[in-house]
Amino acid sequence: MKKFISIALILVFAFTLCACGEGAYSPGGISRDYAPSYEEKNSSGNISSDPDYAPKDEDDYSQKLIKTHYLTLETLDFDKGVGTIADLVIKYNGYFSSSNVSNSGSRTANYVIRVPSTSLEQFVSEVSGSFNVLSSRLSTDDVTDTYYDLKAQFDSLKQQEARLEELMAHAETLADLITIDDKLTSVRSSINYVSSRIQYYDKAVDMSFVHITLYETKEYAQVEEPTFFERIGTAIGDGWSAFITVVGDIFIGLLYAFPFLIIPGAIIGVVLFVYYRNQKKKKNNTTEIK
Repeated sequence: MKKFISIALILVFAFTLCACGEGAYSPGGISRDYAPSYEEKNSSGNISSDPDYAPKDEDDYSQKLIKTHYLTLETLDFDKGVGTIADLVIKYNGYFSSSNVSNSGSRTANYVIRVPSTSLEQFVSEVSGSFNVLSSRLSTDDVTDTYYDLKAQFDSLKQQEARLEELMAHAETLADLITIDDKLTSVRSSINYVSSRIQYYDKAVDMSFVHITLYETKEYAQVEEPTFFERIGTAIGDGWSAFITVVGDIFIGLLYAFPFLIIPGAIIGVVLFVYYRNQKKKKNNTTEIK
């Protein structure tokens, strides 16, 4: 009986490990998709669609980060402020991806600027020093895994293209030629799509985004630092929020794992039932013999 129980428990343990291993995989957990928009195009307004475009050669698995800085500024002299931003964009070899100025009582300018990633910190620092800063925030998006997945897809598609071109050169019938040509067209379309995404990522990594909102004002707003007690209140609030989030994630994880626990639980229940029933029978038999 002990051997039977041991074997059953080993099987349950193995089943649980397999189930957990399957549940941990998430096909789309870390992948991010970016569809190029008007502000993500190059300076001429187009993204290359050349199917022969080759991604940059990388000797190592270097990290790919897309940095976006958001600035909200105000100025007493709007025209001078606009000129200052334009001069700094030229100074740091950047360009305006989009620009909009509105006038509703007081003027407001909204810019999306691209500057080399290596100069992002210096550019933001100099712009911030020229205006009254209402808010400043840096967002960093790690697209390393997505980028190298695309490179692997690109290489695979180019190999498929080469094989299909070789098959086409040796096609003997019209039907074979049409079939191969259809497949080749599909593969080249995929190459075009993947290569354009790789090119976008290369550009987005090399040229950071800076979103600037510039307000015209007659008097600078006072940005007050939070007091000690306000910081304590914020810390307590953030702590509770994090606690609730963690508890919620654990609860949801248990719900996901629940189906995988039913069968092991049932097996353990049956094993214990059989074990105790046999123990009871042995006890009864011993009593009757006495």
